[in-house]
Amino acid sequence: MKNTINHIIHSAFLKTISLLFIFILFIQSIVQSQPIAITVSGQVNGTSLAQGATFQWSITGLNSGSVVTNQLWFDKDADGILNPSVDLLFLEFQQTDGVQGSNGPGDDDGVANGVITTNVGGEYFPVSKYIFKTTANGNSAFSTFSITALQVITYTISGTVTNIGVGMNDIVVLARNSNSNGEYFALTNSSGMYTINTDFSMGSNIEIKVANDGFNSVNLSGYVITPSKISTSINSNITGANFSAIAAKIITGKVVDDLNNPIAGYSVYANPGTGGNSYYGETNSLGVYAIPVEVGDYKIQFGNTETPSGYIITFYNQKYTNQNSDIVQITSLTDSVKNINAQIHKGALITGTFKKNGSPTQGSISVSNYNVAFPENRLFESWYNANNNKYYLYVLPGTYSVFFQLNNSNTSMYFNQSASNPGTAVVVNSVNDVIDNINVDFSAAVPIKFKLFTATIQHNKSLLQWTVADEMNEKTYIVEHSLDGTIFNELGSVVATGMTTYSYVDLVQRNGINYYRIKSVDNNGVFSYSNAVNINYKVAKVVDIFPNPVVNNVATLQLKGFEAGLYTLKVYDATGKIIQQKNINISTVNSTFPITLVTKGMNVLEICGQNNRVVKSVFVQ
Repeated sequence: MKNTINHIIHSAFLKTISLLFIFILFIQSIVQSQPIAITVSGQVNGTSLAQGATFQWSITGLNSGSVVTNQLWFDKDADGILNPSVDLLFLEFQQTDGVQGSNGPGDDDGVANGVITTNVGGEYFPVSKYIFKTTANGNSAFSTFSITALQVITYTISGTVTNIGVGMNDIVVLARNSNSNGEYFALTNSSGMYTINTDFSMGSNIEIKVANDGFNSVNLSGYVITPSKISTSINSNITGANFSAIAAKIITGKVVDDLNNPIAGYSVYANPGTGGNSYYGETNSLGVYAIPVEVGDYKIQFGNTETPSGYIITFYNQKYTNQNSDIVQITSLTDSVKNINAQIHKGALITGTFKKNGSPTQGSISVSNYNVAFPENRLFESWYNANNNKYYLYVLPGTYSVFFQLNNSNTSMYFNQSASNPGTAVVVNSVNDVIDNINVDFSAAVPIKFKLFTATIQHNKSLLQWTVADEMNEKTYIVEHSLDGTIFNELGSVVATGMTTYSYVDLVQRNGINYYRIKSVDNNGVFSYSNAVNINYKVAKVVDIFPNPVVNNVATLQLKGFEAGLYTLKVYDATGKIIQQKNINISTVNSTFPITLVTKGMNVLEICGQNNRVVKSVFVQ
């Protein structure tokens, strides 16, 4: 009877668990198959936007953290229905719920809540009817809208896109103001001609290019464009901004991490070795990339400098600076170059602001080992485009000088606001370090320039003299000394008095090479260093013994000017016989030792070692 009851209870429990499991699967299937929806400016269909107006869209019904693929299509037959055989794909890009934008549109709220909302301004899309398609987890949603013409046109830009002299239809061309994020688009017609309407201000610095990064993915497949862009200043309508599409050569390879796992979605650039166009590619899920290029020499760069990726920028062949990168050569006979691979390593992040006159400005950031000739021996480098709040530079552990240089300028500075190498050291202990506030401001007070700095020996002392230029705000000069040229310690200081020439005397005698440098500090705390100079101080070797004559057989031996090391002390009697011998270890320039002399009369002491031999006579009473 008891077994029967247990069997009934067990069966009921299994049925309950089974029903609960089926219910969970049912709920999951409802959640995963829930319809997604998209609106443009709050409407599913029918929104009308003027060129350049804020483009706002919202995608709902997503699972938390979903990745969506978005497509903008020209609705060429204006029927509101996507027909890929008739309509034209204008732009394709991805978004992730909860991830804000970096190089492309993101989820503005930055919260993984099943909703992506995005606002984009300054995009002057071509006048047309559009279909916005979004896809996630196998489900798609659509929204139709239209773009109307720019009301006030200041300048037009026109030209052609051709292939072997024949116009190419439906190619997207854009013009961009170099000083803002606005982008103006147009499509070529059947003759390859385009006209871009703009509201640029007179004198604006602009660039014109055939669009990439999500545009023209179909019509320009297998082609590269030359020139890559046209840069100019606009003061009137521009004509003849022409581009040619030529059959592409291919550079391909694979990108892996420290564990040889493929890295997906990683940026790869083919930059010209000696002038020409740059080209871009991105790795797929297998870590493989393929970049279409034209004939030329290229330096392949793995990773970009605009986003905090966590990886060290790498050049082919496993180099970390552009100047050391190996060249990939593409000739007219080349079809493709394969196995241009890279292993990308994690690195510590050095970051900070890069400013001039209080505003972000473009420039380069690089590092070398601290106190090494620089920038010739740079180890890692990055580029700041002034689009983000901070620059990003990834490095391996080490102690570095950080060097900043303004774009298109010889103006440079070391951290911390130092005009001279090495500046303040930046110490990186681990690849997990994040070192912030390594800032530079080229609008700050200009550090003083040292015109001349010398070190000489006078009267057994080191005389330091330096001459400066344009002293206006200086507070003090700090004299620093080093025995190895790397680690410097403060010796003393000289108050700045508005003079141009200063001096300092180092009273301490140190045998061997002595290094000196001057640290200039102004009233705002801005400092800079002179170059380092050195002198080779040869201290005379002297052996003294006292008292002399020696009383009660006990004396003190004093050695001056001997380099540190192990020496042999020999004591001879008046006949030249060795009566005592032992080793002594000299650790400082001036050293003293107790000594016992048991043989009365004249004794001769000999100190030998390291190519040195000094003799001293002493009388023992």
